[in-house]
Amino acid sequence: MEQLDWQPPDHIIVPGGNLGNSSAIGKALLEMLDLGLIPRLPKLSVIQAEGANALVRTLREAGGKHLVSVQPETRATAIRIGNPASWEKAVKVIQATGGACDQVASSRSRRLRLRSAPRELAVNPLPPSLSPALRNCCGRDL
Repeated sequence: MEQLDWQPPDHIIVPGGNLGNSSAIGKALLEMLDLGLIPRLPKLSVIQAEGANALVRTLREAGGKHLVSVQPETRATAIRIGNPASWEKAVKVIQATGGACDQVASSRSRRLRLRSAPRELAVNPLPPSLSPALRNCCGRDL
């Protein structure tokens, strides 16, 4: 945030596997807000591969109350996790920030083309498969 002059983007979107990164980023954002380092809390959203979508299913099918484990099947090896350790923390962060969780099919992988994205949109790292999920989470024409 320091590099952004302590002005957070509107929305931060991260890929989700074990959900440790999303949980840690969310915790840091909440702490920065509590300390007065940032003026507002950005939304934090998580994108999962359709074949390893435990958090997506946990939120949709169980309302975030208990983990819906899956047998992970995806070519995205870094996020091929069916029983994420940090799922409870990720649910809390998504709810606290007003973010979302969505999935994307590997077959829909495409190159992200930012046609009219606001400068407040910050996504890093950006796997190409996030393009359709970004549209769903942000509700914007990207």
